[in-house]
Amino acid sequence: MLKRYVIDPSHKYKQIWDACVGVIICFSVAVVPLRLGFDMPMSPEWLVIDWVTDVIFFVDIIVTFRTAYLDDNMLLVTVPSMIKKKYLSFWFAIDLLSTIPIDKIVEFLLAADGSDGLRSLKLIRIIRLVRLLKLVKLLKIDMSALEEVIEIDETVQKTFSLFGFLFGLAHFFGCFWNMSSLVNEDEYRDEPLNLSEKYIASLYWAFTTMTTVGYGDILAFDDSGRAYATIMMIMGATLFSYIVGSASSIVQNEKGGEKRKKERLAFVYNYCLSKGVTKPLENRLKRHVDYR
Repeated sequence: MLKRYVIDPSHKYKQIWDACVGVIICFSVAVVPLRLGFDMPMSPEWLVIDWVTDVIFFVDIIVTFRTAYLDDNMLLVTVPSMIKKKYLSFWFAIDLLSTIPIDKIVEFLLAADGSDGLRSLKLIRIIRLVRLLKLVKLLKIDMSALEEVIEIDETVQKTFSLFGFLFGLAHFFGCFWNMSSLVNEDEYRDEPLNLSEKYIASLYWAFTTMTTVGYGDILAFDDSGRAYATIMMIMGATLFSYIVGSASSIVQNEKGGEKRKKERLAFVYNYCLSKGVTKPLENRLKRHVDYR
């Protein structure tokens, strides 16, 4: 396939590339709400990090245009025109919108136009939310090869995923809580809180709100904060109920069909590894077992 400039998605270097892009996406999505919610200044270091990540995501778009994919019949499609058509049908728009530095372009245009500083700042902060679309890109990254190498138990893997999901929600809710309202600093000390103290206080508020504990020691003092808190109570209670239900399902289905299927795939992987089976044949065997 490489002779036709088409990349095998199961190739070792492609999987390493996907893993690196996934780490960068997680870092970028975690940092964007932090910088928005706590109004962190744009330092030269952050500017360099932004440009480097944007360049990597642009390269990933080019790579995706030349990466084969599995169709509904589990057949590997290597025709460039079909790869291009599939990518343009959905993922390309999300990748492009989340990669183009729209905030920097708007900031440059507003500075050249001489617009009002406060209104321009609010507009730029809202436009930066588009970068959260990078989180959606995590859904298309196949981490099955990494799971095979690490060989994590399915129960442990799902448990860590749930805790990561819960902490990710608290991170989002806490950052935007700080942006929409004021953290009650008088409860802690007379002087203003620094960034780490504000983040811990916001994270604490998010967890107590999502778990419906609500101690009431951190309050909203304006209408926007109260409206945001109300929405987060509804969303947080719903999502926390989902997490509790998922945790119960993990315990009940510990010996279920998914685990047995994963054990069969692990057996195939270990057998192919010990016998020196080629990667294409190994992928065909795993797809056959997965299909059954």
